[in-house]
Amino acid sequence: MATEAKTIKDKFSQLESDRGTYSAHLDELVDNLMPFRQNYNRRETGAKKLEKILDSTGVHGLLLFAAGIMGKMTNAGSDWFDITTEIDELSAINEVKLWLDKLKRAYINIFNKSNFYAQLHECYIDIGGFGMGPFSCLEHPRTLCYFKAISPIETYISDNRYGEVDTVYRLFTMTARQMVQQWGEAKLSDSVQVAAKDKPFTTFEIIHGIYPRNDRQPGKEDKVNKPIASCYIERNSVTLLSESGFEDMPIMIPRFFIASGEVYGRGPGMLALPDVKMLNRMESDILKAGQKKLSPPLLVPDDGFMGPLKLIPNGLNFFRSDRRSTMQDNIGAFPVPDDLGYAEEKLKQKRDQIRSIFYNDMLQTFHDAQMTATEVLKLAEERLQLLGPFQGRMNSELYNPTFDRIFGIMLRNGAMPAPPEIMMGQSLKINYINPLSKVQRTTEADGIARTFAFLAPLHQAGLPVMDNLDIDGAIRDFAEISGFPSKRINSTDIIEQTRKARTEQQAVEAKAAQAAQIAEIATKAVPALSKGAEPNSLMSALMGAGGEESGGLAQ
Repeated sequence: MATEAKTIKDKFSQLESDRGTYSAHLDELVDNLMPFRQNYNRRETGAKKLEKILDSTGVHGLLLFAAGIMGKMTNAGSDWFDITTEIDELSAINEVKLWLDKLKRAYINIFNKSNFYAQLHECYIDIGGFGMGPFSCLEHPRTLCYFKAISPIETYISDNRYGEVDTVYRLFTMTARQMVQQWGEAKLSDSVQVAAKDKPFTTFEIIHGIYPRNDRQPGKEDKVNKPIASCYIERNSVTLLSESGFEDMPIMIPRFFIASGEVYGRGPGMLALPDVKMLNRMESDILKAGQKKLSPPLLVPDDGFMGPLKLIPNGLNFFRSDRRSTMQDNIGAFPVPDDLGYAEEKLKQKRDQIRSIFYNDMLQTFHDAQMTATEVLKLAEERLQLLGPFQGRMNSELYNPTFDRIFGIMLRNGAMPAPPEIMMGQSLKINYINPLSKVQRTTEADGIARTFAFLAPLHQAGLPVMDNLDIDGAIRDFAEISGFPSKRINSTDIIEQTRKARTEQQAVEAKAAQAAQIAEIATKAVPALSKGAEPNSLMSALMGAGGEESGGLAQ
């Protein structure tokens, strides 16, 4: 165990060294942009957090970014995902469709009952500011899952050859009292045990390593043979506190974008940091200029004054006046700039630039009195399409791994709805139907609509142009892109039953109509025969011939 603890500490020390100046960059972001993310290296209770922030544009822009992404991608008040299979025909079967809807309801219940949305918003703040938002999903006895947005400041990561983050180390502190509650007194070092008795609120550094376990023993299912290792150690005493594991990776590492050759993310906060610092400096200079304008420096003679100068409003300063002199003995104000309009214009430019970096103009509702509602909607869609790369990275690094992790937890805890037999061995697929995803597929929906609009007149003219299209498939695709609830779309077997019943009903109605027509003809024909045939008609000739033949035979 001592060897394992030393190995973990050595690996962490290497990751800590590799992170290098990135840590200093995070500290600078905390000071100038994210005061609510206390820096780990100077965690002081009650320390001032806004001492370097004179203008709140950067902080407000970051919070608007997180709120906008929350509303456009994972809005708790609307459906933002759907579950299907990799085979469209399989998803359209009624039995499968009902099970997929139950599975979706199970996910929604977990999201709503847990702290998912609250912590996801914190994750978006970290992604926008630090460029990275570690997000954990662990088991909970009551809500099945609970989530936590982990501070990037305490997170150290490494990726595999595919660029996937599979190693995560955390450095954080716990009090001696908390450590006793977590692991028991027997597993703690002597220094922690002493502190737990004498000074229970003393803090100690803890290293938590989560990484692939390569030395698993085949056939064993205990906690130290799970695919993902999880170990806690005391940093100073190198004491192994616990060793366990996970079936799947419990921490997701979504990043805004990655610079070439780096593993840590970079985000809008890093891009906006120079402008934020410049804006704070400009605000400071303008405040100084305003102070000088309101309370300007004074020019006074070097002699003749009685007592100290009174610089308060309406303060009176007395001096000896020499009648032989002119006004040079008066107190005068030092010249200062009167017009600060240029500075205000530069401030506005910097504020607009910062808001633009945080995509505030794209994520907020657009208004223009000279544009129609359709034009405004189209322009808003075009703006949101610029967030397509971010949407794709969130799908692969945050949403998909989170859904997989929850699926495994439900499966292991018996909370999974029983799947139909036809689903055995089949793969599931998550479709994201949030506003941002819909915008990315707007071109596809427009193509379907334009095609039907083009073919409609030709179809009405009697040309068999619709034979070129899979009408049912096109309607399903259009409904999916438009955000129509999948549970309201009939399955293929229901559609077949409906069409078969309609065909049979039409056949019955047609047969009934034919029978009624025959009956009507027969009804009209009987009275005509009783009156006899009209002269010179075919019926008259036939009846006449029949009469002669009949009379001849009688004779």
